[in-house]
Amino acid sequence: MNGPESGEDDAAEVAALQADHPAWAIWLPIGGRWTGVRSAGSRPAGPDLPLLWAQAATAEELASKMQTMDEQASAGGWP
Repeated sequence: MNGPESGEDDAAEVAALQADHPAWAIWLPIGGRWTGVRSAGSRPAGPDLPLLWAQAATAEELASKMQTMDEQASAGGWP
């Protein structure tokens, strides 16, 4: 989507993603891909801890990837 509405739509998408996935930092670089990052464990992110990264072409695709990664992390699938 182009035009001023796209920025507002993107901001709404980020807000919705953040509400559904509070452990994730989420952003959409201009002309880029939707990106999310979170700590791989239950502790807050830090320089000594691994991170999980997800990228997608759409907010919906990113939400699906983050949900899958959250489920794997909860099940102990990440270090």
